[in-house]
Amino acid sequence: SGVMETVVAWLGTLALGVPLVVGLAGLLASARCHAALYCRVACWAAAITVLAVTSLGALVVGNGPADLSWALGASGPLRVGLYIDTLSAIMAALTAGIGMVTCRYSVRYLDGSEGQARFLGWTLI
Repeated sequence: SGVMETVVAWLGTLALGVPLVVGLAGLLASARCHAALYCRVACWAAAITVLAVTSLGALVVGNGPADLSWALGASGPLRVGLYIDTLSAIMAALTAGIGMVTCRYSVRYLDGSEGQARFLGWTLI
């Protein structure tokens, strides 16, 4: 059960952290200079999120609900929690899949646009 909890925590962190970090990078950094690279990274982040959420869903369906929690700050005064059951896993996989399709479509549709990296950053967040 300890290994299961570790895997679920790792997948949950991956599913939430990857799109957040890549999305913030697109919003804060000068992604206009490296728009093609950022588009590839954004699409990979969306794909990693789909894989992480789908894997997390498979674990939840097979082993029951999971309750994740992260402490923010050095002493942990603020905690962020996430409860994942079968329904929320299905909805997260559906949302992540649609997000990945949207990201891929946007890369092609907005190719060369000035605000492409900003749009993808907001899409990932």
